[in-house]
Amino acid sequence: MNSFPVGMPHYLALSAVLFTLGVLIVIIRRNLIVILMGIEIMLNAGNLAILAFSRYWNDSTGHVYV
Repeated sequence: MNSFPVGMPHYLALSAVLFTLGVLIVIIRRNLIVILMGIEIMLNAGNLAILAFSRYWNDSTGHVYV
């Protein structure tokens, strides 16, 4: 009984928010460890977008790539 299905636009919006957060962290912070964490957030956002497209096209290649 799924009353609110989560679709590809939701995943892509979350990916965009995470990527923006990572960019802001890299720009604002001065600490090297925090900057690396921001870069990791951006990489995870990209992985989430790849998985969303892979799920949308019913192709497991994206899962293997991530």
